[in-house]
Formats: sequence, structure tokens, C-alpha cells
Amino acid sequence: MKGIKIILGVIISGVCLTSCEKETSIQNGVLPINDTAACKSCIYQPWCDGSVFVYVDSTNDGSTITASNTTETLHILGDTLINGLVYSKSTTGQNDILYHNCTNGVITLIEYVNRGSSGSVLVPIKYTLLKSNEPVGAVWNDVNPGNGIDNLYEYKIIAKSANRTVLGIIYSDVIQVHQKISINDPILGVVIFSESDLYFAKGIGLIDKNIIDGTINQNVYHRVLQSYILP
Repeated sequence: MKGIKIILGVIISGVCLTSCEKETSIQNGVLPINDTAACKSCIYQPWCDGSVFVYVDSTNDGSTITASNTTETLHILGDTLINGLVYSKSTTGQNDILYHNCTNGVITLIEYVNRGSSGSVLVPIKYTLLKSNEPVGAVWNDVNPGNGIDNLYEYKIIAKSANRTVLGIIYSDVIQVHQKISINDPILGVVIFSESDLYFAKGIGLIDKNIIDGTINQNVYHRVLQSYILP
């Protein structure tokens, strides 16, 4: 997993990309001027063209912990209709195309991945990362196809209006979401692949993410925000 995809989650049944999208905002090949008021209306994950986020990433392979900096610059390519909702078609310049929607405080990301025996079928993978208007304890799910067995993504709001200190900076009005990814194997039963805690700060977005590998019960990835620029 790379870039914003590893920030925000991981794999959905569906339709070929070309059959479900319609470009709606590119006019004469030129994108309209970025509306900063609109892009910041999704207050727990502003999605603005030209936003820059610098993260410190730490990975753990069981013997070595490696830290590195990752800079992501968000580019919005246009608007796309998916299931009747307008998504921002976006990239961070790392060969990734993501589709972002924020409606009534619900943040949804969709990416398209190759599936099928030949790996030539594009299917959408959906991540409903946050429902910011829901109370503490609220739970919701996404079901996405894996290799023959569906993956269950379960989300739960752990805390709201919290403070979170990241690299010495205290962020206020933070929502913590716990994400669990599992399968229900017909032989092994429920197998939990990973558990993550995501922290979204009001007016900024993701400031902290921690991933535990459920198969070995070990922390394997930690991302923290070092700096950011919102247009």
C-alpha cells in the first residue's frame, strides 16, 4: 500500500470503471477555479486541490523499525458521478486514482483495483472512513471482495472532541475511529487481518494512524502528521 491509500484504508465488488463514471466538471479541458470554501466544507477531511501533507511513516517488519518522510500533494482531476453521488477524482501523483465524497459528514473513498482470474476486471473498493455526525460508539461496515472471500471492514467511533498530541503539537476536536479488517473463512472462521486507529482533526484531516497486524498481533505501521498546507 502506498501514499494516501495506506493513510486511509485497504480492498469491493462492482462495475468496470468506464461504465460507472461520468466527468462533470472539466470544461474545455480546463478545471474550474478551486473553490476553497467547498473543499473545506468537509471539516474532518478537507479535500482541496493543491493541499500538501508531510507525514512521518514508521514500518516494523518484526526485526527492524524504519522511519521515513512522505510528502503528498493532492491534485483534483475533476468530478465524477458514482451511484448518483459526485466524487472528486484525485491523485497524489503516485500512480494512484482515488474518488472522494463527503456528504452530511460521511467521508467515503473509492479506488478501483484489478480483479478476476486474469486480473483484468476493475472493481471498486469502498472505504467509509468516518461518519462525523454519529455519536461515540457508532458502528458501520463496508464489504469488499478479496481473493475468493469478502473482506469485512468494520468501523467504530471511539472518541469525539478529543485532544491528540502528535510530534509535540496538541490538536483539538479530534475524532478517533477504530478500523478492523477481517474475513469469515469457511474453515478457519473469523480471521482478523488488521486493526487500525485513525485520528481526524477538525479543519485538517488525518493526523495519526496506527496499524496492528492481527495475524501476529504486532504494530506494523504508524503514520503521524509533521506539517501541512491547505490552500
